[in-house]
Amino acid sequence: MISAVGVVIPARNEQDRITECLRSVRAALRQLPPATHRAVTVILDRCTDDTPARVAAALDDWPEAAAVHLGPGLAPAVTGAPARVENCRCGLGGGAVTGHVAALPVDGAASAVPPRDSAPVGVLAAAPGPAPTALAAPDPGPACPAASGVPSWRRPTGVGWIRDVGVRHLLGRLRGHAAETIWLLSTDADTRVPRDWATAHLWHAAGGAHGVAGLADLHAPARLSADVLERYEALVAEGLHDGWHDHVYAANLGFRADAYLAVGGFPVEGHGEEHGLWRRMAAAGYRLVAPTEVRVRTSARIRGRATGGLADLLRSMHRPAQGCGGA
Repeated sequence: MISAVGVVIPARNEQDRITECLRSVRAALRQLPPATHRAVTVILDRCTDDTPARVAAALDDWPEAAAVHLGPGLAPAVTGAPARVENCRCGLGGGAVTGHVAALPVDGAASAVPPRDSAPVGVLAAAPGPAPTALAAPDPGPACPAASGVPSWRRPTGVGWIRDVGVRHLLGRLRGHAAETIWLLSTDADTRVPRDWATAHLWHAAGGAHGVAGLADLHAPARLSADVLERYEALVAEGLHDGWHDHVYAANLGFRADAYLAVGGFPVEGHGEEHGLWRRMAAAGYRLVAPTEVRVRTSARIRGRATGGLADLLRSMHRPAQGCGGA
């Protein structure tokens, strides 16, 4: 039975869309049963616009939500939910990096963000309390040689790493729940979710699903030329079947925490992290469902923030001679 729900939202220079995104996520989480523990983490990735200020305003009266600031290196700092930030050392990619890891009070105890590979196993808690659930650790992050010959940490290239930072921040805050009772949701800063979004995911989780891949409809599709819209709709239609589909969108993805950690989480290099996670879970034998009725609305822009994302796909459709990959 799911007792906690966490939502991760990466954001980079999304000042025009982030407020509506957060408003929709908050409305969706209000539909959950009162006893369900909720947590939201916004990952502010090297923002140079007004996104951090707008996120701070949205989180001002929302104690369940927090924002993690990522600069060019790994030095997260938290705003939003009552928090204290401590200096600590986290093993990353074979090297130890001194940085800031958020420690949030949960049920009266501080819970550190679980590092990606700082121990032989990953644990959901690093604070006094019940024994933590031990899970297989993800693959180590990348390392590169430093001038001294000692390996030093290199920031991974993929959005999957950013999402993973958010997931592990959520797990630190939800440390009082067993991994198999935590449902994690991924969406994007340019996306609006419906009020039944979280409850729809949990309905499938209650039926035994370890992962749910929903659909993403385009918001304001009139901005696209008629031929691009026609090509995109045809591409989506090819993957629609009787009540299910074969697309995967990071803007509308849900998974149980134990399954996520057991397969190593999102791939951290390159693009297509949602497809990578989905393939990992399928290969491990987890039960995955892709219902057509679980939908969100995402921006129809053709200049996005992440390489290889939906915006790149839409832009590529302006060139008829080139083939297009699946959504």
